[in-house]
Amino acid sequence: MYITIYHYGLLAVAISSFLIGFIVYVKAYQDNKKLAFLLVNAATGIWALCLFVFHNSQKPQVFWLVFSHLAAIFVPVAFIHFIFILLDELSQRKRQLILFYLVALILGLFSSTRFSIKGIVYNRMIGYHIVPGPVYKVFTAVFLFLMCYGYFLMIKAMRKSSGFHRNQIRYFLLGSIIGFGGAISTFLPLYRVHIPPLGVLAIPGYGIILAYAMLKRRLMDMRTIISRGLIHLAIPVLVFIFLLLIGFKVITHYYRFTMPFDPKLFFYILGVFFFVLFLLIPTRKWSEQLVEGLIFRKSRNSYEQLRKGSKKLVSILESEKLFNFFLQAVVRAADTNWGALWLFDEKNNDYRLTAKIGDKKGEIWLKKEFPLSKDSFLIKVVKQERRLLLREEFFPLLRDVGGEDIEEKLRMSDFSLIIPLLFENTIKGLLFLGEKNSGDTFSPYELEALTLFSNQAAIAIANAQLFQQVQRMKEYNERIVNNIESGIIVVNREGKVTTFNRKAQEITGLFQDQVLGKTPKVLISPLNDIILRCWRTKEPVSIPELSLENGQNSNLIIGLNTSLIDEEGEKAG
Repeated sequence: MYITIYHYGLLAVAISSFLIGFIVYVKAYQDNKKLAFLLVNAATGIWALCLFVFHNSQKPQVFWLVFSHLAAIFVPVAFIHFIFILLDELSQRKRQLILFYLVALILGLFSSTRFSIKGIVYNRMIGYHIVPGPVYKVFTAVFLFLMCYGYFLMIKAMRKSSGFHRNQIRYFLLGSIIGFGGAISTFLPLYRVHIPPLGVLAIPGYGIILAYAMLKRRLMDMRTIISRGLIHLAIPVLVFIFLLLIGFKVITHYYRFTMPFDPKLFFYILGVFFFVLFLLIPTRKWSEQLVEGLIFRKSRNSYEQLRKGSKKLVSILESEKLFNFFLQAVVRAADTNWGALWLFDEKNNDYRLTAKIGDKKGEIWLKKEFPLSKDSFLIKVVKQERRLLLREEFFPLLRDVGGEDIEEKLRMSDFSLIIPLLFENTIKGLLFLGEKNSGDTFSPYELEALTLFSNQAAIAIANAQLFQQVQRMKEYNERIVNNIESGIIVVNREGKVTTFNRKAQEITGLFQDQVLGKTPKVLISPLNDIILRCWRTKEPVSIPELSLENGQNSNLIIGLNTSLIDEEGEKAG
């Protein structure tokens, strides 16, 4: 049984290695890691394929073992080569890499000699296998050293990095541990450690995880994967064990006083427990949310902060106050080191820096004096995608639309996220966020909350801008009214005076603060009675000569005309 699993596990490793290596090489054509990744997968695939052919040949040939060993020698060296490129340390570690390849070459020269392969023996777990010679033992030590050295470099770099790069290293570290852990299980029978080499089934996971980390621009947070994986595994297992213990206790207690133990009844009850467990599967989602709420407590708190802030957004109509509130709320909730808000300026027909908070490293390009043209490649990408864009997603999209000329300038800024403010079919503005202070990536909860909050902010900004336009129009009309050489008094449908211009003040001898917001009763006689009667009866009045007492012991003769205006500005009578 173990032999069959091992042999077909080797076939799965060979197929997955060649296929994944080819897919990544083709799809990640702009990634500088693609060649090293292809080398690792090619060496792994050749190793597994040669072993599979050897074990499934009618007359096993030793040269298949030699080729397999030769390919295996270059797996850890290609892996280290890949790690150096991943961590951007290839230039400074070039001598180390040359040394490692030289050691691999020397070991390869001995691969067909008795110093590497002393002979062939049969093992009931894997079938025929080599008897390690002294050079093979050196290779095993080199393999383990380079594997651990790669882990060490990734852990060291992970502590210094942040954001997407840190999360990507986590994926590579996890995939490497799974892949090399599975490979080690194939060494154990060679050294008479009687453990089935079932780890060979885990080796394809190495390539799949690394391919996902290379091809995806928005990686799922590793903590999410771990939490969900533990929940999907732990909840059913714990519930099943609990039910099994109860069932076993009931059965043993029952048969203690009646008859000998019947295994058939035990298996019947076991089936019932499996059915009950199946019914309890819906609780897994609730458990998942509970555990993720504990793991992503900060992210959930950020979500709540933005949700509460969205209620306040719609109540702020002063533009500058709104911009600052929006920016501060996002930077505080996302816990980033800086934020910069760019809004569309209709007057200049481009995007201008409106508000900023925190300290930016990248002041070289994203600065106030540099406007963003609405026809720039950056805006073109945002219009095309119409969603939040992480830094790692943005640059490949920028290259796709031909924006290589501004890519270098943009890379000078340490932004990690671009949030578009979308309103109907327009982009009201862009919010650039720096990296998180914790160095982590943006969690799914944060991205979802930021999307909803930015949509509400775009509406609030549009409302505030519309309000400002109305205010400016109102002020403009008031200036016109105040400069007219006729007295103008406006009473709304609630019977309150809303307009009382400069000439009306001169005629009546009253000031605006004495009249505005009050009923016409405060006006001088007989003007107050005439206006009140007109407002009540809804009938217009026209008096060519009206004598007024303006409070200065003198009568003033004026002409009075009233008009009724409806909501649409048309005369109603």
